[in-house]
Amino acid sequence: MKISNGGLERLLKLTKRSHYINGKEQPQVMSCILRSDSLKQKIHTYAIVRDGKSSVSKFSTGGSDAFGDEMVPIPDIDRVLGALKFHGPEVKLFVNDKSIKIKSGKKQTTIAGNTSGLAFPHGRQTLKEWESNSVDRIKQIGHKTYTTKGNKKIPSFFSIDIQAQDLYDALRCDNMNGQRLNRYTFSLDKKGLHVRVGSELKGMTDINIVSKNGSNTTFNATFEGGLENVVKHYHDTVNLAFFDFSEYNQGVKLSLYLPNDDLVFQSAVDSVVKN
Repeated sequence: MKISNGGLERLLKLTKRSHYINGKEQPQVMSCILRSDSLKQKIHTYAIVRDGKSSVSKFSTGGSDAFGDEMVPIPDIDRVLGALKFHGPEVKLFVNDKSIKIKSGKKQTTIAGNTSGLAFPHGRQTLKEWESNSVDRIKQIGHKTYTTKGNKKIPSFFSIDIQAQDLYDALRCDNMNGQRLNRYTFSLDKKGLHVRVGSELKGMTDINIVSKNGSNTTFNATFEGGLENVVKHYHDTVNLAFFDFSEYNQGVKLSLYLPNDDLVFQSAVDSVVKN
């Protein structure tokens, strides 16, 4: 598999979904599989986060026309990121039964691991099993529609397009005065859609995302998951689509549709919906 070093670095940083717990940065995904798509000339990752239920993502980057349909395991994202710093602007990835090899110019780095290794330390599922479950989960998420395993369609009750950097500018206020609470409370009322981040102790910030509400529904939902660390990697327009899973006692869920058909599907940690 051939890929630009910068493109692979960006893809792996997106995939690991860094967020903060008690002010300390933590990855939500520790390993992944790179899937190349020769038709679209892209390389994808699919990943459910560590807890197995709160979020799933699909990210991509452009690839070279020299690759076919391949799967390359990344047994430890941080170890591979550490190795990429010492390689040239374009790298080739090779796989054997026990390791992957990163090559650029006259340099080659070998890192132990394969798809039979655990997706997470102390977990039970292999990387191959975890990634397969992630792919299946992504297939349930359409544009503004979620399909349950029982084949029931759940449409979003509210969606809005916004510039990626405008959303990032709002979410990054979570870092004001070093708070890093990793919590974003979205609310929809007659005045439109708002997001609130931070605490009053060090600075609570309310941001008006859009001053209109074409829906009869109002809601208040708090999300985590390091969303600002995702949005900062994108430009152009993104779409926020909110779903009501109250029927399943799961509250509000958010689909963040990103350029290049990338997406993040995130469950709220707390939510209230009124129709």
